[in-house]
Amino acid sequence: MSETLSRRAVLTGAVRGTLPEEETFDVVVVGSGAAGLAAALEARKAGAEVIVLEKMGSIGGNSVISQGLAAVPGTPQQSEAGIGDNPELMFNDLMKVTKISHPHRIALLTENALATWQWTIDELGVHWSRGVEYDYDHSVRRCVALANQGEGLMSAFRPWASQSVLIPASPAFSPMTQDASRALRHL
Repeated sequence: MSETLSRRAVLTGAVRGTLPEEETFDVVVVGSGAAGLAAALEARKAGAEVIVLEKMGSIGGNSVISQGLAAVPGTPQQSEAGIGDNPELMFNDLMKVTKISHPHRIALLTENALATWQWTIDELGVHWSRGVEYDYDHSVRRCVALANQGEGLMSAFRPWASQSVLIPASPAFSPMTQDASRALRHL
């Protein structure tokens, strides 16, 4: 028995029109928050056909309502404030406060935080405040703030997402089922 996705109102924000009866995507991203849209953008830049599945009626997920803070070691804001910081120091801070320790994941986060933060500026044109905010149990102040909280980040994704990625809206997922091969089908 084939599983289905409803076709009604599935393309809020997409430019490709209505979905065909069957379509194959190279990458399926679930969720249109900052992480989901960043993954979709990079996959699209690499030439993949991408679909972002979002349960809400618009993009943003919880990212759009976040305070818009990011803990990033080695930012220009820290340098301007005379704060010395590096990924190893952030790693040690996070290891002290985590209840469930995954050192390899924490290392991945801390070693890539600055490049990821810079990506938001270079790729998306995100505006971060000039200061360094809060310490939240870090040994140094390293949290940078978005100029317009979470909306500041998500608004930078919107022009790209609406032109490059198919984003079905919430009603598309009632009911959602799969066929025997686990492929999603829609009517």
